[in-house]
Amino acid sequence: MISQKNRKKSSKKIKTLLFFILVASYLIVLISLRFKSTTIDRIIESYRNSSLYFNETISNDGSIVAEPSQPKRFKYVRIKNSSYKLKKPNESKEIDEKREVIKAIMLRCWRAYSNKHWGRNDIRIRSDSFRRINLDFHYPDSNQSLTIVDALDTLLLMNLKEEYQIAREWILKNFSFIDSDQVVPILPTITNLVGGLLSSFAITGDIGLLRKAHRIASSILPALQNSCELSNLFFIPNGKKPNAEFYEASLADLGSFYLEFKYLSDMTGDWRFQKRAFQIRSKLLLMRTENNTFYANINVKKCDWINQLMTTGKATGRFYDCLLKSFIQSNNTDYSALKWFLFSVLGMESNRMIMRTESGDFLYLTESKFGHNNQFMEHYSCFVPGLLKIAVKHLQKLWDQNHQYFLMNEFNRKILERMDSIAADLVETCFHAYNSTYSKLGADFFYFGESMHFTQPEGTFNDLSPEYIESLFYMWRLTKDPNIVNMLGAMCKRSKINRRPRMPSFFLGATLKYLYLIFSNDAVFSLDRWIFNAAGHPLPICDKNDAYPLKSCTSKFYF
Repeated sequence: MISQKNRKKSSKKIKTLLFFILVASYLIVLISLRFKSTTIDRIIESYRNSSLYFNETISNDGSIVAEPSQPKRFKYVRIKNSSYKLKKPNESKEIDEKREVIKAIMLRCWRAYSNKHWGRNDIRIRSDSFRRINLDFHYPDSNQSLTIVDALDTLLLMNLKEEYQIAREWILKNFSFIDSDQVVPILPTITNLVGGLLSSFAITGDIGLLRKAHRIASSILPALQNSCELSNLFFIPNGKKPNAEFYEASLADLGSFYLEFKYLSDMTGDWRFQKRAFQIRSKLLLMRTENNTFYANINVKKCDWINQLMTTGKATGRFYDCLLKSFIQSNNTDYSALKWFLFSVLGMESNRMIMRTESGDFLYLTESKFGHNNQFMEHYSCFVPGLLKIAVKHLQKLWDQNHQYFLMNEFNRKILERMDSIAADLVETCFHAYNSTYSKLGADFFYFGESMHFTQPEGTFNDLSPEYIESLFYMWRLTKDPNIVNMLGAMCKRSKINRRPRMPSFFLGATLKYLYLIFSNDAVFSLDRWIFNAAGHPLPICDKNDAYPLKSCTSKFYF
């Protein structure tokens, strides 16, 4: 009797123990799943302030090193052999002379900046005659040293070693962007500053430049978070919040910095950047219209389009540029980016953004709003011919290889032919827009009637931007058509001009770079090994470049 009671008690204890074990196991599983799903987010939160994981000093050679007392949390990729070699071109003496002329212009501009404007974002002249001019500055007039960083890789390209070394040492020892209390835009901070530092790192293997890029990008991360999973438009580097909130952003503002963040994550092992860029891009793709196209402006608070404006100009163009180049950068693995680039190109025609003049002489890109079109084209859209030519060249390679992402079929063949035709016609339009002016420089807008003419006061300036030169560079590299050089020669005429009170940083960082490359050997920044970001900074292609080895290139966060 006693033994039977003991057996019942033992059985009851075992059942109770099993119950508690099951409950504990269930709780452990829940906690582990919860921890797993939020690990990256917790890392982001705890590391938002870069001082938490950086404690830097300057070594004797000017490079940045971590304090021995502070363990590094990220493993930086070191480039053993610099991937960029200064090759002696095999061109004629005449070509070499043209290259030297461009180099002399660069040197003259650099010295003017160094002598009187060192540390400023760009050269701006203040005088009574300029006070009433309303200039569309792409970056504030302050001391973020945009020109110094923007020009770094151009100095390397032109073999201006002394100027580069001075700029490099100043950046490593004196450049304190993250201490700034001024409101600055996010997009040029990433494409120009972070992109410029990453480009120079890829060229030289200088780990100090990579560390600087990492610190600047880390100061941006908090501003890339908002309630609707998109980015803010402006931020203050020292971590303070801007007094005014800006809710209207363009598609290009939000979706044009994937290249820089992807490369930065792969070179540092810090996945916060690629993850955030991928999240923003994914959100934008989900916001596409019914016919798989995108509008130009977004309310980042309501997470909705502001209007139905479609364009290939400044508001959206670099988003499409980033989609194609993300696919190329990934060595043909980021299929989602390629798919939406092709959809976007098809959408340009279906939404009547690609038009012909009434005379039929010129093809041009225009705005489409509520199904209506305007008879003008932004100068900014002159980069599109080069972009389409890159797409044709790259997709033709996939076609020849019968690649799974671009198979040989009649539909794809027609896409290639159409893009090639559009590229050729558009670069011709941009040439005539330049050639039709007294100064042989294209205006901000090209207006079309029976013939091309300019009728609006805002279309009377050329701000030295690189879009047309960029397209000529790509067209020359990929076709070797002598007409391209003739188009360039038409610009080299002297005439009286009304000067603007500013030399923007992108004139040194992109415009002169593309000009110099047109007269350089194809092996210099080969398009098989490099891509150029929105600000004209060359970034390496995964597994095609010593600066981007396959073991460092991941497919993380790809669909």
